[in-house]
Amino acid sequence: MPFLVPLPASRSSRALLPPTDPSTGVVTFTARPTKHAWVIGQDLLAALGINHDVYGSGRRHGEDLEYARAWLTAHDVRLVIIRHADTIPSSETLDDLEHLSSSVGASLVLTCDDTVGENLADWVAARGGTVTDLSALTSLIAKTARTPDEVRPDAPVDFPQYLPRTDFYAFRARLRDVLDPEQFSLVDRLYRATFHAIANKPPATPEEAAATLTALIAQHRTPGQALTIARAAQAALFTHGLLLKVSVDTLLHGTSAAEHRRMTPAEIRSLRAYRTAWRSAAAVLYDANLSKQQIHAVRLDQVTPDGDLTGVDHLPLLDDAKVYLRAQRNYRLITGATASDLLIAESRAYVTYALRRLGAELNLPAPSNHVPSEARKTDRWQDSLGVALLPLVGTRLAGVPSTDSQTGEAA
Repeated sequence: MPFLVPLPASRSSRALLPPTDPSTGVVTFTARPTKHAWVIGQDLLAALGINHDVYGSGRRHGEDLEYARAWLTAHDVRLVIIRHADTIPSSETLDDLEHLSSSVGASLVLTCDDTVGENLADWVAARGGTVTDLSALTSLIAKTARTPDEVRPDAPVDFPQYLPRTDFYAFRARLRDVLDPEQFSLVDRLYRATFHAIANKPPATPEEAAATLTALIAQHRTPGQALTIARAAQAALFTHGLLLKVSVDTLLHGTSAAEHRRMTPAEIRSLRAYRTAWRSAAAVLYDANLSKQQIHAVRLDQVTPDGDLTGVDHLPLLDDAKVYLRAQRNYRLITGATASDLLIAESRAYVTYALRRLGAELNLPAPSNHVPSEARKTDRWQDSLGVALLPLVGTRLAGVPSTDSQTGEAA
């Protein structure tokens, strides 16, 4: 049942009804003056976080409504509010919006200046709706809205980016020479923490060393931090009679490209920009350590209504990541897929291309070119470190007999 709320013409409707985060269950947007239904559909999608400037956006009204329904359901929206609804000239467009809202269990609220809106009042009355006032709408919003899922933006990392490319035994001394005291203290804290963590529990095999190094570096974001961790690990293992070799160039390049870590909550939230939910779903599945082959094999019955994964080995998913899986699941069901069908129907090559575009479009961690389809994110990073763990054992020179250190006699 739709509502109509006349607003004071002397005040800004945006100030009276500010934008809302879809995670609250309330979506608010302004209808642009237009004769084209697709414009209104894209206004609604924009209020859900969609950026129409990135790849995959379109102007197909029917498909927009399907995606809008999928996103509204994924966010569990209960109230859709349209500012300046009197600029929508077509009753068919209003009918589409009312049908869309009711299909997801949401109420549609139309607003306009209190000096206009006769046609809207007739449309609402014909559909058994109600004309009410701003105070009643404010109460309805307060009753309906949930606490928003707040995500803090990524804070800049206050860590030196350029550190000396010296071997591990000279690294700390060179840091002291080239950095000012405040910077050296910052880097040295990470160095000492890593040294003690490795020295107290040294890895015994190259595979274990690579896994340990990967886990430590994955908690940080900059090449400077990665290099500090690698050099501290080498120093710590040296005290245990082990030489740790690391491909530093690969390490620094991979850290710069963010191949070593998972996306931050703010980066996960930025995936709302995609209109086509399968792109966001593919991104969070790759981030959860599924290979491209595994991503393409996920079925609808492996995604729960809450957006979690079942029957698939994966890293934990944030709540925002589950929204994308719910949206893609909803879209596939809306468009006629069954439980045994694939979650992402696009070709594997198209999914690979979409994953590579993450870096260019949203500045997010993306897989590099020519990654094997069966390779997972953690496997790729760990394998490419070039880690070797060698015992520090002296080599006897040819033709020189060994001597007994106690007696001085030839062995």
